[in-house]
Amino acid sequence: MVRTAESIDPARVLCSPKWTCPTTNGALLPGGYAQAHLQVKVTGARLAVPVNALLFRSEGLRAVVVDANHKTHLKPLTIGRDYGTTLEVLQGLERQRLDRG
Repeated sequence: MVRTAESIDPARVLCSPKWTCPTTNGALLPGGYAQAHLQVKVTGARLAVPVNALLFRSEGLRAVVVDANHKTHLKPLTIGRDYGTTLEVLQGLERQRLDRG
């Protein structure tokens, strides 16, 4: 990134990056716009949960979790990416290994 637009969108807390792309063939004119697709590798384990398995409550997003004593609890979640039918969970849930015996 060369610079930013020096403004932040308060609704999404994002800033717009600006790049300088010299072109010798005139494909991109000064002041013109282009669309770029960046492929970013994500490392580490990610947990995705179906949207219909979550509770959208006034106090925030919750998931129902069953503990070792077979009791249910509402756990608050911090979500990452929204994939439409699933949400990436950043905090609030842990991967559990199911022992089938």
